[in-house]
Amino acid sequence: MSTFFKYFFSLIFLPLIIFINGCGTSDLILIKISPSTSTSFDVSGLNLVAGNKQSFQATGYYSDGSSNILTDLTISDWSTSDEEKGYFDAPGEFIAGNTPGTVTIAATKDGITSNTIDITIEIVATPLAITGSTINTINVTPSPVTIVKDESIQLVATANYIDGTSAVITNDVSWLSNDRNTADVTPSGLLSGINTGTTTLTASLDGITSNTVDATVITVMTNILIEPSKISVVKGLNQQLTATAVFNDGTQSPITNSVTWVSNNTNNASFSEMGLLNGLEEGTATLTAQMDNISTTVEFTVTPAEITQIEVTPNEVTLVKGKTERNAQQLIAIATYTDDSRLDITNSATWLSLDPSLTVSMTGEITASDIGTATVIASEDGIDSTQADITICSLADTCIDIFDAGNGTLFTSSPSKIYVDNINPNLASSVTTIDSSLPPPAIGIRLDDGLDGDYSVCAP
Repeated sequence: MSTFFKYFFSLIFLPLIIFINGCGTSDLILIKISPSTSTSFDVSGLNLVAGNKQSFQATGYYSDGSSNILTDLTISDWSTSDEEKGYFDAPGEFIAGNTPGTVTIAATKDGITSNTIDITIEIVATPLAITGSTINTINVTPSPVTIVKDESIQLVATANYIDGTSAVITNDVSWLSNDRNTADVTPSGLLSGINTGTTTLTASLDGITSNTVDATVITVMTNILIEPSKISVVKGLNQQLTATAVFNDGTQSPITNSVTWVSNNTNNASFSEMGLLNGLEEGTATLTAQMDNISTTVEFTVTPAEITQIEVTPNEVTLVKGKTERNAQQLIAIATYTDDSRLDITNSATWLSLDPSLTVSMTGEITASDIGTATVIASEDGIDSTQADITICSLADTCIDIFDAGNGTLFTSSPSKIYVDNINPNLASSVTTIDSSLPPPAIGIRLDDGLDGDYSVCAP
């Protein structure tokens, strides 16, 4: 782009764009970068000697017609096309590398990329070759240095001569890493992180050794994995979650107790610092594990509470065989759930008895069929209840303790004639004795048809 055209664009079209966009909100629409020492924004190229530094500034233009220097750019917002030819060691601070050639730089913010500037890197003879001066010291920068594993950073070696002059001698020195398995340096001073750890680096020339640079190789976390990946917890129960850090070299490390657990709905679940999820209410929400500006969000579901136990009451029942008021009994089934709630499930449970002496209705009513013992259980959702123990006896058994015939008279151990007649009048087949010890009228009868034995009866 010619200087005339750049001038024409800046004079005519740029104000027009700013004016048109200024009618709406104040949005960034253009970025222009230039050397900090330049008075013109139309710099498209410059030359730098290897090892030298040049500061750049970025100016933002907004839709309301305003402009300002962008001081909030980070080092990652500044880009270079070839880090061996030049790189940024701070926002806007460009250092020429030790490889001759041309490198292109730019700046980006909010998706807007600036104009580009081409920088030509030149290698010049050192003062030693020109003046014959002797090296006094060699200084390596940066020092100390921290580098990410599998990444690189440019080192610069500067010679300080006894005559007070100095020059970059990065490509002339011999580089030495104390532990090349941790970090290594190329002949041009490019430091690469090999494995995590620490080592020391030096540069030497003409018998002079530089300062010792402490180099630390680290890994950086790039992602967090949450397990299980599909989370479903029953209301009232807990689910242990785990968080694992994934680093840039592919290695992983558990960080469950180090991350911060956050949910977008605290009504559905609570979380402990150890990653224990407790289901509070049914529903779906999200949870996030975050650490060191890295976060991962997953969805979880709290499902309805489930039955943990079923209790049948009463758990001991005595029935009397025959058509009596003690021939049947209603059982009740109460379910306890994972959230500690309780519910009567008598009508929905499945009732079961394997003994033929007893029948059980679908709603839990038991009826004596024959003399003997039986057990009854109720089940729902795959959970079996506690059992009810049932005893079935005859009229002659001691299970008849006190009986009310309905006429205000109580009988103990022996059924009345009215009671027997209500069952089957034919059972009292004959009168065998008269018990004079009972208040009159009193008769003794013998009951047959399976009800063997002599019984004293008070007849009304």
